[in-house]
Amino acid sequence: MKKILTALATGMLGCMTMMGQTDDTKTIKRIEATPADYITLLNNNGYEAFAFDISALSDAQYYITFKVKEYRNGEETNDDVSGGFYSFTNMTLVSEFPEESQSEIKPEEMADPERGIYSMSNKIMIGFIPAVNDSIRPVMFDVDEMGSTGVSLKMEPLYHDNDSVNGEKFYWYMPKPFKPSELTVGKFIPLVLYGSGWYDARYGIHRFCGEKELEPDMSSKIIKEIPNYYIIGIELHLVKELQ
Repeated sequence: MKKILTALATGMLGCMTMMGQTDDTKTIKRIEATPADYITLLNNNGYEAFAFDISALSDAQYYITFKVKEYRNGEETNDDVSGGFYSFTNMTLVSEFPEESQSEIKPEEMADPERGIYSMSNKIMIGFIPAVNDSIRPVMFDVDEMGSTGVSLKMEPLYHDNDSVNGEKFYWYMPKPFKPSELTVGKFIPLVLYGSGWYDARYGIHRFCGEKELEPDMSSKIIKEIPNYYIIGIELHLVKELQ
């Protein structure tokens, strides 16, 4: 009996000791990925997007035409980079539908029933997609609610040690946005520069650095250094004024 009581007492003491101990074990558990996680994933795999607010254009219907201008050594080329013009309106009016269909459109289906606007874009986006090969970079143009299209930009090679004969060839282009510009009808409005790195002979390296946002008048110092670049922008044309 004494042995049984001793065993019980020992067991109870052991349990009490365990209950009094602090569990210092560290664990890691899975949580839901956030939109920020997906943005990081996309950026790390060559996707980059630049969005622009065009809500100030809600006063009228405009054509938004995407244009791409190429420059080599500071001079604009005559190459047809865009392959044509890419235009979308910033809104669709109820009056554009066949008359027999207009009466079927309910006010709750419209972006602005009072002004007869069926759908309206408040944002445009310029998106860079991972290169299909070393020298071609696809770019997408999107007008929210209206449509999207794209173009492929050809990249010029750089060479290690700036030696085009013996140096290994590689491609290194980066996008940089421009500072906000006034939305002026009929004027080219630069939005994003896509340009190559350049060779810095002083330090013996290639670089692509400078201002985070570029001046719309092209006066930024970095532009003078870039041997080949594209300026992606838009032009606006008035279609119809709204009452």
